[in-house]
Amino acid sequence: MQLKEGILFDDRYLLIKVLESGGYSEVWLAEDTKVGHEKRELKVYALSKGLEDDGVKLFSSESI
Repeated sequence: MQLKEGILFDDRYLLIKVLESGGYSEVWLAEDTKVGHEKRELKVYALSKGLEDDGVKLFSSESI
């Protein structure tokens, strides 16, 4: 799935804008539609970065 503004991610988070983009992920400002429409920062594994298994392991082990 290509992420872009206005997409409802995971049937919950309305993506507003990209805050950061790194080697393996993107951080989005998102509105949580299930918890009072609060604004949240959402870190998403970026499939478009073309990661291999090592990249997936690194992303999974990162601290929030």
